[in-house]
Amino acid sequence: MIEGQASGERTPKLRYGMIGGGQGAFIGDVHRKAVAMDGKAELVCGAFSQSHDNTLTTGDTLGLPRERLYQTFEEMIKTEAGRPDRPSATLSRGRDPMSARAQSLSRLPSGHPEGYFEGFANVYSTFITALAKKLRGEALTADDLDFPGVEEGVQGVKYTEKCVESSAKGAIWLDMGT
Repeated sequence: MIEGQASGERTPKLRYGMIGGGQGAFIGDVHRKAVAMDGKAELVCGAFSQSHDNTLTTGDTLGLPRERLYQTFEEMIKTEAGRPDRPSATLSRGRDPMSARAQSLSRLPSGHPEGYFEGFANVYSTFITALAKKLRGEALTADDLDFPGVEEGVQGVKYTEKCVESSAKGAIWLDMGT
């Protein structure tokens, strides 16, 4: 068995809703698994697809109550905002000495590579921890803010667009610009 990481914090779980990621959308399951890895957040509602049948099927599969499965993200946001329960100990992580920050981002014992799900999980874990501190009125440190923001998201979109363009032009090198 591969051990996981418990946050050690006694703060309540972040309750979140998901837009998109319904049946047939690979990335939705990846994000749900990544968010769940540290046990800091709980999916409570969703508008998983433009097809309400898909949303209902996805929600049923995930064990969500039907009244929290929405036809549109606008309906979900409006309805959930009015709800009183609206979305709101290290076991083993390797044997070699690591910095505290590196340890906090490693979940698997030595010999088991961190990868795709863990990368997403690190982003979610760091964000949720920062959000919890902010909600408690605590000051945030640089380590607390060690997750991508809007600018990094824009850079990622530009990179993906250039990859598609390069492929369409026969896999040529393209200037990324600034």
